Amino acid sequence: MRWPVSATVRKAMAIIGPKARESDVERTVHGATMAVARQKTWKQSGRYGTWTKAQKRAAGRVAAALRRLEAVLKDPDLEKYVRDSFPLDEIDFERWTTYCQKASETPLPKTWLRDPARREAAKQAARLLKQHDIPLRVTRRGKFCRLAALLYCGDEKADLFYDCRLVKKDLDGV
Repeated sequence: MRWPVSATVRKAMAIIGPKARESDVERTVHGATMAVARQKTWKQSGRYGTWTKAQKRAAGRVAAALRRLEAVLKDPDLEKYVRDSFPLDEIDFERWTTYCQKASETPLPKTWLRDPARREAAKQAARLLKQHDIPLRVTRRGKFCRLAALLYCGDEKADLFYDCRLVKKDLDGV
């Protein structure tokens, strides 16, 4: 028994044109929509990379707390075994304090530049078009941008031009 083809797959096949192989399109569209959905719920918290103001404030609070904790551990009135058994040494304190301080001071990127789900949709659209030997041309109403928009939000009229341009630039190695 064969499952019915989804509307997204039908639209993707219409965008690709007569070269579209239904099984490839169906598999890729399913994988791409899952990858985009994962990216939409993800927030970066990588090395010095904060995506929200709340993350920046939290990183600043951690840096301040580490500085206070380091000062308390250096207090001569503190029992020596407590100080010696603490899991972080001076080098670790310095490293983590610097790390958190840089994360709190790094400027936030522009909102429209930092959506990994949009970039993922463009990557998946490029992959699907390359599978069908269709050249990647970045135009607002071209196949590449329309397919990326379809994978991102289900509406091929969404504007993913900038993301498609960046993905094509990465693929071309420029």
